[in-house]
This record gives sequence, C-alpha cells and structure tokens, in this order.
Amino acid sequence: MEKTSKLEKPPAYDRISDLPDEILCHILTFLPTKFAFATSVLSKRWISLYHSLTFIKFDDKSIEDHDQFLHFCRSVEAVTLSPHVQQKPIKKFYLRCGRYGNWHIPPIDVWIEAINQRGVDYIHLSMNLHRLMPVGDELIRLSNVLFNSQNLVVLKLNNLVLSTKILSVNLPSLKALHLKSVYLEIKDFKKLFSGCPILKELHTDHFYGKWLKLGYEPNLSKLVRASICPFDVPFKAVYNVKSLCILQLDSDHSVDIINSYYKDFPVFKKLIHLEICFRHCDHDWDNLAKLLKHSPKLQTLLIRKRSSSYLTFRKDWENPNSIPKCVSSRLKRCEIRHYEGRNGDLQFARYILQNARFLQVMKLGVSSPSYRKSKIIEDLSSCPRSSEGCKLLFASYGQA
Repeated sequence: MEKTSKLEKPPAYDRISDLPDEILCHILTFLPTKFAFATSVLSKRWISLYHSLTFIKFDDKSIEDHDQFLHFCRSVEAVTLSPHVQQKPIKKFYLRCGRYGNWHIPPIDVWIEAINQRGVDYIHLSMNLHRLMPVGDELIRLSNVLFNSQNLVVLKLNNLVLSTKILSVNLPSLKALHLKSVYLEIKDFKKLFSGCPILKELHTDHFYGKWLKLGYEPNLSKLVRASICPFDVPFKAVYNVKSLCILQLDSDHSVDIINSYYKDFPVFKKLIHLEICFRHCDHDWDNLAKLLKHSPKLQTLLIRKRSSSYLTFRKDWENPNSIPKCVSSRLKRCEIRHYEGRNGDLQFARYILQNARFLQVMKLGVSSPSYRKSKIIEDLSSCPRSSEGCKLLFASYGQA
C-alpha cells in the first residue's frame, strides 16, 4: 500500500483585495489615521481608498521629539492639503495637538481652513492650554474660518486659547458646541452664541467667560441639552432645556457672590432630567432646593458627590416650607452617588421618599465602609414611602 502523500498547503490567496471599496473604507475607519495612511504603500488602489476616508483622526500623544512632531505635521498636511484630496469630502475631523512645546508652530488655522472647504460637519480640536503661549514671537492662532461654516454641525474645543479676535460667527447648522478649558475674549462671547441660531446642545467646563462681569445673557432658546458650570454660563441662558447637568453647584466663591448669582433662578419649564455634581468645597443643599422649586416637570434627579473628606458643609438639607411640584407629582427616579449617610444625605433621601408620590426608584451608591453600610440600609429601609411601588436600591459606589 502506497504511503499517503503529505497534503500540500493551498496557495496564498488575497481575500481582502476581493472586498468592495466600501467595505475596505469601512475597515480603515477603525484604524488611527496614521496607520490607515500606511496602507497607501500597498498599491494605487489603497491610495485611492485612503483618500476616500471621511473620518480623519490625528493624536500626537506618543510624540517624543522634534523630528517625530515634524513627521506628525507632514502627515496631517498630506491628508488636509494634498491636491489629490481637495475634492474629497470629510465628515469628521479630530486633532489632538498639544505636544509641540518649543519645537514648531503647527499651521492649525491652515488645516482647519482646508477641511472646512471640504464640507466637514464635525470638528474636535484639543490643544494644550499651558503651551498656547508665545514660542519666540509667535502665538498659536486660529483662523476665523473655524467660526464661519455652512456645514458644521458639531464643534468641540478643548484646552484652547483663542488669541485671534473673532471677527464674525456664522454657524447656521451648528447643533452641538462643547467648550472645555477654553478662553475667549469677553467681546467675542456675544458673537459666538449669536452666530449659532439652532444650537441644541451646549457643554462647558472651565470655560473662561467672566459672565458676571460681562452682564450678558445669550439667547439660546433652541437648547435641548446643556452641561455647564454655573459661573461659566448663566442659568437664564439654559432655561429652555429638557436635560441639564450642573457640573459644579457648589463653589469656593464668597457667600455674597454665590447668593447674587443664584438669586434669580429662571423657571425650567421643560426640564425633565437634572444631574448635579458637588465637587468643590461646599455641599450646597439650599440651591438644590431652589432648583427643585423651579423645575415643575422634573422626572429624574441624579446627584454626584465627592467624599465628605474633600468637602466642607455650609448647611445641611432643610425641608422646604412647601413641597416642590416636581417632587409631589412628577419625580420618578432619584439617584445619589457617593451616599455616606451623613445628616444632609439622610435628611434629603428621607424627604424624597416621604413626599415623592410617583417615585419608582430611589437608588443610592454607598461609599461608606461595610460596618456603616448596614446602618445606612437600615435607616432608609425603615423610612415611610409616599409611593407604594417605589424600589429602594443600594449599590457599592462605582456601581451606581
């Protein structure tokens, strides 16, 4: 009997090349742009595929020296300025460029202008605020073209000083604006917000606006969602939202300044979701009570706290003279994260349980040690509930 011959390996077969261009482009979108760019050496077909990408993402976080940064800049220029791509549309553009130091001033304004001409509708630009200082006699500048686009729908700016005065703003399609650690000249605020007539989503965090000194309240009547620090944006500017996140209800300002800011709460007639963060120094229950009073349709309340070891307590929760309308007839869900069972926490949780007639869920993320957790559960489990169907849930902090 003849020995069975060894099976021969089948010839190598390039299955990827048989895929249609649409699928290959979709695969490339999952790669960082610099790796997608590397496929252009494979063949002319891959060059065309790379140039067809509509989501461009560049991040310089791995840059370690001058040569690497120059190579990074050349890669960005190849994508934005090459004559082969000038007629190709771009949908999304993400650029993180914060490691240039004293090496090189990147022509960011030129890149932005180029992608704007290609119809980009999403820009996320992240710089390094502390490095946006003069390098020699130069300073990072952004062209006004960033604020003049018929197509832009989403604009996110992080860690940025806009040193060039904004001459005009015309963003008729902009629906979402995110500003984190951004500095603008005071005179430019009015131009920025008045130039976004259909803005629906606003996020600000450490937005250096000096609103109190400016005395300006932008008309943002189309807003649906907002996430703000109160001293960045006045409450009256976000009165019309359905969802509001207040990143810092407490503050290290003097009591007089805080009271002057909070004295004229608007009525949030459409607000159904409210998220509040106590993250600085004072756990300010009084202003939370005012917010509840001025949010008649509120259905969901989420409170995020820091550990009390980081907080000083101005005043514990005190039951209002009258029950806010949202508590008695609207509130369906209340959640407190980093619940420690201290007087203010316990008094507030009891107040909600005893007065929220339509409450469906009260959820507490407990951060206290296990020997105190059982006491916390006991204290609230024995509390009378106005809503018979209310579920009282406990979770370890981080799972809430």
